[in-house]
Amino acid sequence: MQINRGTEYAIRAALFLARQKADTPVMLAAVAEAIGAPANYLSNILQALARFQIVQSHRGARRGYTLARPRSEIDLLQITEALEGPLAVNCCSTSQEGACPMSEGCPITAVFDDLQSYIRDRLASARLDVLLGPGRAEQ
Repeated sequence: MQINRGTEYAIRAALFLARQKADTPVMLAAVAEAIGAPANYLSNILQALARFQIVQSHRGARRGYTLARPRSEIDLLQITEALEGPLAVNCCSTSQEGACPMSEGCPITAVFDDLQSYIRDRLASARLDVLLGPGRAEQ
């Protein structure tokens, strides 16, 4: 399992925005430059994050992006699933009934379920405010 480049950019962009003043939108070009991402690609990523109310797009004279919610309410699981969909370490771990024809009595299903729970819990506990730590943001 590997987090794709778009998800990595989404996490970096959210962390960058979490460091900014809450009421000050940041232009796409500034975010892209700060995190080393192509602006066109990052635009699509930020639009996806906006659909999940992770970031907010502002238009007009004060155009740009801000976090849509306080950084204490945004975690890496939300960001990851906004870009990649529901997390599943394999087909056995999806919530889709019958996704794995061998799941009944399979000796490794419990291992994958434990792994998925650990990954989900770890990403959910990695909130932006926790990652930034005290004194590492302007908000």
